[in-house]
Amino acid sequence: MRIAIGVFCCFAAVAAFADEKGERTENRTGEWWKTIETDEEKYIYLTGLRDGALLGMLYSLPKSAENSPCRPKLMQTYLQRDTVLASVTTAALARMLDEFYQDRANARVMVPAAVFYISRRLAGDPRKVLQDLLESLRKNEG
Repeated sequence: MRIAIGVFCCFAAVAAFADEKGERTENRTGEWWKTIETDEEKYIYLTGLRDGALLGMLYSLPKSAENSPCRPKLMQTYLQRDTVLASVTTAALARMLDEFYQDRANARVMVPAAVFYISRRLAGDPRKVLQDLLESLRKNEG
């Protein structure tokens, strides 16, 4: 129950921040990322994004979760991928995004997709896999 309340509070904080700035309908791309004025605002957004990843995993579980053969595989896949960023602080992730978006070719890549790319880079995916992923993100985002 405390987790649900924490997730709700994070989403509420992000929503309040977005409403205050009048930007709820904007795509969360690199162009948007560069408009965030303070590191604290970036940290709030990234905290909500990370909490949202957990919430997304929970929503993806089958309705009859306890009896489904898919449940353990879904949870295992999420936990394996999440561990890549588990040791990365929110501040470090914000710096990595700042660096990622210094390349103008990445300006239209959505922030969650950029975080995914960064996580795959940190996981040590092969260079060719990362190049293909980045090319796809640049082509299909924003």
